[in-house]
Formats: sequence, structure tokens, C-alpha cells
Amino acid sequence: MRQKGVGKEIAEKIIEGSDHDKKGFFRFAFNQDWLNPHLYDLILNTDKLSVESAAKMVVDAAKSEEIKACGTDSVRLLGKLSLHRKVESALLEAGVTNQHVFFTVEDIDSVRVYGFTHSIEEKEGIEKVLKEIKDIKKVTNELVMFRGSMAGV
Repeated sequence: MRQKGVGKEIAEKIIEGSDHDKKGFFRFAFNQDWLNPHLYDLILNTDKLSVESAAKMVVDAAKSEEIKACGTDSVRLLGKLSLHRKVESALLEAGVTNQHVFFTVEDIDSVRVYGFTHSIEEKEGIEKVLKEIKDIKKVTNELVMFRGSMAGV
């Protein structure tokens, strides 16, 4: 508070705003509650620990083999989440609004699309949209043409 030259009330408002923004980002980007303790490798109660103790714990944890292994897994998961959002965006931008088309991100560079389309052109168009996403190296197209009415399905 002293460094910024603001009072306690203003500092609290700044922190509340920052927390609100982080909460919204976590919900949007990861569909997760940012307060879920299972998302974190280390949680420290700084009301009970000195800054020096907390810092030492963070440094020791960061150097551990377990955390290094988790870091690799986290990078992979973030890559998959990022690709998921790119696919969603690309399909929306291309006007793909078929309620019967679904996809899963199989890996950081591969996507599987499945469901029903009305035509071979729609099936091929969806695959083309996915293949134009720079991070995708493999598209598994399991879309099936459905010639009847899908109304009410």
C-alpha cells in the first residue's frame, strides 16, 4: 500500500478487482474454479509463515523432481486446452453451428471430430477448417452423413 501511495480501502478494491479478473479468466480459459485446491501443487498460509520460510518452501518445491515432472504434464494439458479453444473459435468463425458435430482434442496436435452432417460438403468443410489451424497435425474425421431430418434429435 505504501509503495503505491494508496489507502487500505483502495488497495482492497484493487485486490478484489484483480481477484475477480483472475476468477473470470480461469472459468473462461479452463472451465475451472480458481479456488479449487486440487489445481495447485503447493499452497502456503502466509498468515502462519514468515516470508523467508514461505520463499524457502517455494524454492525447495520448485527444485523437486516431482514438481518438474508435473510441469511437463501441465504444459501438455495447457497445450490441449489452448487447442480446444482454437478449434471452438475456428468452427464458430467458419459458421459451423451444427448441433450434431462434436470434437475432442486427442493430443496437443490432434483432434477427432465426430457426429452427423447433412452433406459430404459439410463434412469436408469442417475437416478443412480444422486442418487450417496451424497447431493441428492430425484430424480424425469420424463425421457420418445423415440424410434424414435431424429436427428434434
